[in-house]
Amino acid sequence: MQRLLFSLLLLICSPFPFSGQETSVRYRVSFPHVSFKTARYERIERIAVFMECGRFVALNVIPDDWSATIVSPVSERTTLRMEAGHGSSELSRSEELNDFVTVLAFPSCFKIRASITAGYYQGNDLHERKISVKQSELILKAEP
Repeated sequence: MQRLLFSLLLLICSPFPFSGQETSVRYRVSFPHVSFKTARYERIERIAVFMECGRFVALNVIPDDWSATIVSPVSERTTLRMEAGHGSSELSRSEELNDFVTVLAFPSCFKIRASITAGYYQGNDLHERKISVKQSELILKAEP
């Protein structure tokens, strides 16, 4: 009886859907090449990664003077936000974030997407644009 209650408790408290013998997959995540307006010194100011049915297990790259926050999973959804501390630490190339994070994914329901906020100054005016990156555009390298 105790074993049955313990098993039920584990099933109820599990943060991931139970689907029999589904195995998880670890991916290293990178952004695709993104073109920036170099004549205007457009730079990456911040990024966000939105994930369902998975979790962040390692931050592999945090650029100098950047901050990173992982929002706890709620209803199978979690978010990673990273931001430059100031203008001189903004990034000029998306490749500077190659393999920046490792995620643990459950393939039957895994979804991931990201956004990059890039900006430049023209005089005293900040011009920003948000670049949406779909799951099919992100570079996901399976780890052994």
